[in-house]
Amino acid sequence: MQQSKSFQANRGMPYSGVKKDRTAPLSIQLDKGKFAFKKGWVGNPYRPDTIQGKEWQRGFDAAYFEHVDKLTKRS
Repeated sequence: MQQSKSFQANRGMPYSGVKKDRTAPLSIQLDKGKFAFKKGWVGNPYRPDTIQGKEWQRGFDAAYFEHVDKLTKRS
């Protein structure tokens, strides 16, 4: 039985329909989270259960901890 090329290329996994190069880069959401912390915006613009929401939160948290590190070094 001949299998489709997409099935063979993914080593037995069915084709998901989304090409890897066509997904949004998550660094955008990470940078937006860092920017939001610096501006004082605390609301996540993405749904928290999505990858984009989690990346935004990760950027926000990273900026928070960078800020805490700066404050503790000054003391």
